[in-house]
Amino acid sequence: MNKLLLIFTSLLLVVSCAEKPDEVKEESADEFVAVKPQNVEAIIDSVYRKSGVEKINQSDIYFKFRKFDFAYVQGSDGLERSRSFLNDEGDRIVDLWRGDSVIRTINDEKIDLSKKKENAYKNSINSVFYFGYLPKALKDPAVNSDLIDTVQIKNKDYYKIKVTFDEEGGGEDYHDIFLYWIGVEDYALDYLAYQYFTNDGGIRFRAVDKITEVDGIEFRDYLNYAPKENLMNDYFNVDQVFENDGLEVVSEIRLEEIVVE
Repeated sequence: MNKLLLIFTSLLLVVSCAEKPDEVKEESADEFVAVKPQNVEAIIDSVYRKSGVEKINQSDIYFKFRKFDFAYVQGSDGLERSRSFLNDEGDRIVDLWRGDSVIRTINDEKIDLSKKKENAYKNSINSVFYFGYLPKALKDPAVNSDLIDTVQIKNKDYYKIKVTFDEEGGGEDYHDIFLYWIGVEDYALDYLAYQYFTNDGGIRFRAVDKITEVDGIEFRDYLNYAPKENLMNDYFNVDQVFENDGLEVVSEIRLEEIVVE
């Protein structure tokens, strides 16, 4: 009996020693790729905190974008988003979005809007705040996010995140598909792209050109790129096309005179 116990114990030691290298699994430097064990929610939480955008919902914010003055105000009856500008005749036009409706005034006089025009003004205002406040929108309830890859752009490692939208709460363009590139080490949102399907569709790729921090909130300026050739069927490789000089700058997105109160 003692001899059988000794043999069994010896076999266990042999098996244990044989399995240990597989458990440690030390690899050469060429084989090992250091990727942080993150899920997409943790990545978005990190870039969200780094950017300070959680403060936006407690702030009144004003800025200029092109010829427009924008305001984002925590009103007594809820959030108010507005843009104002002078038309070619010198009239002052204000579009105020409160709740589900947009009101347009010309020289302080309210004008009637068709539902089509009201939706057009709402979408135009929303687009500026959406991009201007990124990555805030990554936590919207209608957002579906997936970590699809870890890639390099300009020798920097990025998490590549795909974002789609639910039909309910996703707006008129809920079919759009967004991509975001977030730094693996610094959680910086440096690039984004989107594929849209209205008016024959298209693709845009944006590279952060400048970050302005005001009262702990990061605001991003972008260089806006379009493909030199049709990329609708190869959208998910747009970062590689960017690296290979297959995109061209078509506009600049810049927020100016930013005030946070």
